[in-house]
Amino acid sequence: MPLFISRNMIDELEVDAIVDPTEVWPIRSVNDLSAGVNKRLCLPALDYIIETGKETDNLIIGQIAITPGYGINTKFIIHVVFPKVINGDIDMEQVLKCYENCLRVAVDNNLKSIAFLFLLDDGCDESIIYEFQDEIDRINSFLEHDDIDVYLNFEDLSNGHREIIKNSLNKYIEEHYQPISETENFKVCSAHEDYDSDDTFDYDSFDKMEEVLSERIDNMTGTFSEFLLQTIRSKGMTNADVYRRAIVDKKVFSKIKNNPEYHPQKMTALCLCIGAKLNLKESKELLARAGYALSPCDKTDVIFSFFIENGIYDMIELDIQLEEHGMKAMIS
Repeated sequence: MPLFISRNMIDELEVDAIVDPTEVWPIRSVNDLSAGVNKRLCLPALDYIIETGKETDNLIIGQIAITPGYGINTKFIIHVVFPKVINGDIDMEQVLKCYENCLRVAVDNNLKSIAFLFLLDDGCDESIIYEFQDEIDRINSFLEHDDIDVYLNFEDLSNGHREIIKNSLNKYIEEHYQPISETENFKVCSAHEDYDSDDTFDYDSFDKMEEVLSERIDNMTGTFSEFLLQTIRSKGMTNADVYRRAIVDKKVFSKIKNNPEYHPQKMTALCLCIGAKLNLKESKELLARAGYALSPCDKTDVIFSFFIENGIYDMIELDIQLEEHGMKAMIS
């Protein structure tokens, strides 16, 4: 399933290829660069791109040219001639053709990850964005046969984008949520109960698990407060950026900042993961320092994991989805 990313995460992505939606190829001058993604990717290396395109034929919609990454955080740029939006409308079959052709090029070149830096938000009517969910389902079918990570970006959370995210979240919950049945019975053995002689415990496996856990604990230096503040500094953020994005009270954040041993509530810790724009690994690390973990048996944790994995650092949208799934909102 493709992952969704906001456009402000593009610089943090490490992918094998980024897709450049262009109106023409080859590019012969700065006038051929459309606004947005195309200009951002191509302008820094325009002379090189013009030189590269001199020996190539003109491409039509859906056709592709692949070039080096020109020093940006990717190995290749996949230039695809993308259909134009006309009066708010776009040919969805041509859109799908562009996606599938890019994926085929990625597979043929043994690429393991690809980012599409557009999601039909450039002048498209809202109804068109709603229709894009069908195309995501067809992209999912393509991905069933090839092991490749796909990222789709959005500019903002319009109603159409919310519908796409909602449907993808529902699928994510189906795949990851493991509810504990209330009727599930557990056998409890008393200290006086005899065990079957064939029931042997794998002490070797237990020792290995204990050794790994012990090593992780030994390497886990710093408290929740220390880890959070260090992470904020390393990302070039300010404390205010983080607690405002997390919608955490300034007084609560001050307690965390001024008391290295402060133990926040789990909801506060989850919100701060959003505020600090942590990835899933960083989030698990921060939560562990407060004695918390993400559980597949907790739907709130699963929904939170979806937002973190997809880089959707929007507390309002997170609360909307929590409430729609019958969960308590994070923002009180």
